[in-house]
Amino acid sequence: MSSDTQFTAVGPTAVGFQTDGANIARGAEIKGRDKGALITCPSMKADGVAVLAEAAAAPAIVARSELNDAVQARAVAPGKCGVNASGQPGVFGLGRGDRGGVFRSDPDADSSLPQTAQISLNPNLATGPGTRTDFTPKALQPTEGAKLPFAGREGDLLALNLNGKDVCLFLCVRASKGRSRAAIWKEVLLGPPATGVA
Repeated sequence: MSSDTQFTAVGPTAVGFQTDGANIARGAEIKGRDKGALITCPSMKADGVAVLAEAAAAPAIVARSELNDAVQARAVAPGKCGVNASGQPGVFGLGRGDRGGVFRSDPDADSSLPQTAQISLNPNLATGPGTRTDFTPKALQPTEGAKLPFAGREGDLLALNLNGKDVCLFLCVRASKGRSRAAIWKEVLLGPPATGVA
């Protein structure tokens, strides 16, 4: 029940707490010592979400953390995604002074799990894939790779536009070590070029 130190809505009503008005700038400001808000939804329905955020123009949710990840998501049910996003594009990562995204699979956390790929691309069905042919790709000469990053982590993928028309993909095979050892990169050699069609 409500008191001077706590508000409790027991219903029956569709909305337990509601604010609305032309002169209300913020619908609510909630602050707690350990958690700002704890929101749960016991419904097992597909649309039984704990939080539904909607905005007309600005992002529906903006998160900021001074010392940790701004957003952490974890799915408990096997086969379910920690984050499921859709849009145009579905996911966009911008690294400010670091990588745009880091993907990791960790079978060591449970010895019963097999090795898995860090990322999976769901292939589109090709209607006219063509035929296989022999092709020997040309590797980039080491002198042309002088501008590859000194710093790198094993598994880093780096796409470079070398001369305004050729894009090369490099994989870091040995990590850098401080300022004493540069990362070693190897070019990912690809097949012959194919022109897209409308």
